[in-house]
Amino acid sequence: MDLATPSPFSPHLNTNYVPSDSDIYELRNLIQSHRVVIEDINRQIHDDYFLPVYGEPPPQPLAPDSVIPFLVNLLLSVVGRWKRISFDLGISSSDSPLIRLLEASPGDLTQLEDLHIEPPLWYGYEIRPGSTSRISILGAPHLRSLVANRCLEHTGPANYPTLTELYLHEPGLNDGFNASHVHGILKTCPNLVRCMVTLEDPSRSYTYSFAPPTPWRLPSEKIYLPHLASMAIQGPLPRDFASAFDLPALRTLSILCPTRTPENEEQSGFVDWVRNFGDSLTDVSFEHPALTHSALLYALEHLPNVVTLSMLDSGRVGWPTVAEGLSESVVISSSVLARLMPPSDADDRKNNGQYLCPRLQSFSCRMNKIEFAERDLLDFIVRRRGPNAASPLKRVVVNFAFSQGMDIMEELEGRGIDLEGFSAFIRGSDGD
Repeated sequence: MDLATPSPFSPHLNTNYVPSDSDIYELRNLIQSHRVVIEDINRQIHDDYFLPVYGEPPPQPLAPDSVIPFLVNLLLSVVGRWKRISFDLGISSSDSPLIRLLEASPGDLTQLEDLHIEPPLWYGYEIRPGSTSRISILGAPHLRSLVANRCLEHTGPANYPTLTELYLHEPGLNDGFNASHVHGILKTCPNLVRCMVTLEDPSRSYTYSFAPPTPWRLPSEKIYLPHLASMAIQGPLPRDFASAFDLPALRTLSILCPTRTPENEEQSGFVDWVRNFGDSLTDVSFEHPALTHSALLYALEHLPNVVTLSMLDSGRVGWPTVAEGLSESVVISSSVLARLMPPSDADDRKNNGQYLCPRLQSFSCRMNKIEFAERDLLDFIVRRRGPNAASPLKRVVVNFAFSQGMDIMEELEGRGIDLEGFSAFIRGSDGD
């Protein structure tokens, strides 16, 4: 918790009681005995005024005179000075005293700007539909940044119009937000600048879901978010999700969405984002094994202004296919890398000097199988640092799926390539 103005410990409490060092020591012991952790309580309260609060379900119900009600009262006594809050609370029942922290009146939260809140939806406890509707803290009048899990699907009104940052996520890989629900939330966030979303897999069933997933259907009208500059999405992505938005300020895009099989340019949700916003994007990250060879080329062809390009293999794409004994395709082949290279003088007249992603300055690639070779990467860097490159390459990060046999930086120096302002982090499967 970050208090808006610093002060000694005693003004934090609306009481005449000022705890001594021994009281704080005893409080720590009580907290630890009930498996509630307050990180560096002495330093945080006395010096930094930031107090993340974590709660975990105890092995048995707590006695009424336990430390938790005392701690809740302590925090609520300064509710008007909360500025940044991170609550990760293991609330095991609807009468837990911890819920009072989530029920703080929005009218009292005049300083709150940054809220990270994760009530339990996956700890193995049954939480009835509507039990999270008491989270009134989401209505803080000056809220700017919100990190939340699927409690938002079952809570009351939140102050979405004031948000500039929104992160909707679930800790596990197998769940996330319904795409239709995300669309409904974003529709009420006209001032968003940054957004990160974890989407659910509608083909799976979840023991803690309160209702069947709502099927995604492309709305008739687009959502206009004039300030959204950064969008990150994880989880299965509807093919036409990007077509539901009008995002004139979008510059940074990260799409990490595993698929059962590689998708072509008509099937891929990532390609739909590039189709709609590729001309304006400058920073793009995606899982290349989720694409066919033609879809990857289509995406690269439609990123004329990209400066930072990251292609990642998380190992989560196509695993059912591999288990069934089907072959994997190589997506980033040497021919794809060649399309990113400025032409040599001999080729210049033949190709009219055209190549993909001409403004590229940072290139990252992580591979879990053998795709292009070290020699291909060396040629790519040489060309991108050469006189025919419209924008010289400044940074390369590559993880190969095989042991390294070449010192690329040494090879570049041997070819007389100017390496001023250039950095490379290249590793093989052996970690070298």
